[in-house]
Amino acid sequence: GVLNESWGVPNRHNFYIGADGTILAIDRAVNPATAAEDIAAKLAELNVPKVSEEEAETASET
Repeated sequence: GVLNESWGVPNRHNFYIGADGTILAIDRAVNPATAAEDIAAKLAELNVPKVSEEEAETASET
């Protein structure tokens, strides 16, 4: 999240960061009810390659 100084609490934001460390996009209007679908759609829009289940399992073990 990003601190909302007026309220002293964080706002929900999603940062999409490329493999080279650059920020590709920022979603400042996160809807918790649709966040998973919204993230998947944004990753597809940004042409981020999908990982296989095996790759995901290997990554979670490290």
